[in-house]
This record gives sequence, C-alpha cells and structure tokens, in this order.
Amino acid sequence: MTEYLLCDETFDGLDPVMRQAVKSLFAAEIMNREFTPVIAPHNLRELEDICDHVGLLHKGGILLSRDLEDMKFHIHKVQCVLTDSEKEKELVKELDVLKIQHQGSLLLITARGTRMEILSRVQSKNPLFCEVIPLTLEEIFICETEVAGYEIKNIFI
Repeated sequence: MTEYLLCDETFDGLDPVMRQAVKSLFAAEIMNREFTPVIAPHNLRELEDICDHVGLLHKGGILLSRDLEDMKFHIHKVQCVLTDSEKEKELVKELDVLKIQHQGSLLLITARGTRMEILSRVQSKNPLFCEVIPLTLEEIFICETEVAGYEIKNIFI
C-alpha cells in the first residue's frame, strides 16, 4: 500500500498474454486505491494504455512533463500534396511546425495546434490531397523532446 510504485521495464520480456495481465493488474490497482506508479519502459507504446501523464528525466532534471491527452490533442501529423512551392512556404510559416518531411510529392507536417486549426490552414492552400494521420506516443515524445533540445545527435557529442 505504498504511495509510489517505481517500475523499471515492467513489460520487457513478457509474452503478449502476460503483458496484458500485468497491465490489467496496474489498471485494477490504480482504480482501487490512491497511488502513483512511475514506469520506465523502453517501449513507449506500453504507456499509452495505462498512463495519463508522461515525463522525461535528463541530466538530473525534468526535461518534459505533460498530460498524455493534452499532448495528443495539441500535436497532429498531416499529410498533403500541394502543387505550389510558395503555398508550402506560406503554410510552414503559418503553422507551429515541429517536423517536416517530403516523400516524393507527399508533404508530411507534424505541428502543434488543434486538429481543426491545422486542417483549416492546410485546406486554405487548396491541396490536391490532405488527411490527418494518428501520431503514436513515441512520435509525440520525439517531437517534444527535440524541441526541448534532446536530440540524438547531441547525446553522443
């Protein structure tokens, strides 16, 4: 009946059935009593089902601490095809872009803002094609941490 439960790689090495069983145990405990589980996994996908808050510790401090639903609500990935490079430049200036990629004619933009705000901006550029793609927690985490200066290329320098 501790106030905090510290777990390191709780789900690693478990087969899918046992992984679900352990998640169910966590969920039952969380619903039945007041305590704070702190889980450190290698796979962020494991956290999406059971956590409502995520954080990243780096160099003895908190680099990022956010509510999971808030993170998902305010970051979106859109794929679109624009025929005019000037419209693409305008769009990038209008959005709070976290990441931008090109795959042939397809433009992939990960941006901060509500789904409606981002779609409205993209659609104002008259794309040939446009849709919002769901982001995984891992993708959101990577975008947020890169913005905070936690890039892989800086770790090894």
